[in-house]
Amino acid sequence: RASEVTKIEDLLKPYGIISPETGAFQQPKPGTQRWKVEPRTQTFHVFARAASPEPQSHVSSVNFRDLDPAICTARFPNSPRAGRYTTLATRIGGSQAVLVTSAERGEGRTSVALNLALAAARSPSQEAILVEADLDGGSVSAMLGVPTADLGLLSLLRDQSDPRAALIKFDLGSFHLLPRGRGGDRSHIPERLRDLLIELRTHYPRALFVIDGPPVREGAARLAPFVDGTLLVVRRGRSDREEVAESVAALGRGRILGAVFNEAH
Repeated sequence: RASEVTKIEDLLKPYGIISPETGAFQQPKPGTQRWKVEPRTQTFHVFARAASPEPQSHVSSVNFRDLDPAICTARFPNSPRAGRYTTLATRIGGSQAVLVTSAERGEGRTSVALNLALAAARSPSQEAILVEADLDGGSVSAMLGVPTADLGLLSLLRDQSDPRAALIKFDLGSFHLLPRGRGGDRSHIPERLRDLLIELRTHYPRALFVIDGPPVREGAARLAPFVDGTLLVVRRGRSDREEVAESVAALGRGRILGAVFNEAH
């Protein structure tokens, strides 16, 4: 497996690699623009809705002692590992919407997305909104110890309501969660996610949107065009080089901000 890890590192060197566990960081190769990118300029035609009072977000408290130790930015905010997520949030500072994905399940993708959002939310000048777009994986709400909400991404696909009403505000810095919710037609998620991000960006211009997406083999590439860049999570000793290479090709080399080598148990 050691040789396999080396091959994966060689494959991902052009994009820059960071390891939250060890703090190791490899700069992208000269001439490649990674880690800090300017958001893509896109033109959208948006029909303005009538002005209405801002809907109230749900507020939830979290018992830090009950959280999984993998959520280090909440359990151990002063630890070196939590500090490395803060470094990661800084390095992608030119992007407002970031998709977090991996080649397959079991590589720690959701933990990385949650830690990244929490690290960004601790900045006094920034908010963070985590969008739970992996509809078949582990629930972020469950990881945070809160009940699964009916209102969320799936329900917004159905009724086109104001997405701000579905946000859950946590007492963890300026951190919000858009949960997956219940119901709705999954086939329209990529297009609806694009519309949701457009609308939410107008309401939260200082926010970093972290999209906890599915693995690449389960449709993450369909979401990549609607964000500013993608972080590819690779689990040391588990990921297969061929699958990682296929993921890079499916996402598109120009859309990858960098790779996160995850060594969590």
